[in-house]
Amino acid sequence: MRLDRNLTDLRRNPSGILEDAGDSPVAVLNHNKPAAYLLSARAYEALLDKLEDFELTKIVKERQGSETVKVTLPDGHPNSPTCGHLKFPHPERSEMTG
Repeated sequence: MRLDRNLTDLRRNPSGILEDAGDSPVAVLNHNKPAAYLLSARAYEALLDKLEDFELTKIVKERQGSETVKVTLPDGHPNSPTCGHLKFPHPERSEMTG
């Protein structure tokens, strides 16, 4: 659900509009046309999380079926299965290539 508010309303009571909207977007209207959208910090962060998930899904789909490389890590390495916890550094860093 989206709320529509004009610029005058936004100037008069910005916090009240955000409170009314909750996590829904607010279309800020100028001459009855959306000029901007206003989101709570929580809604904005959730949107960024969804965008990141979408981008990662795209990368996974692009890489499906591509050549794989078997890598054996020494015991004690942070990503070694014997270490007890896994950390996944950026794939372009040298520790992932060796």
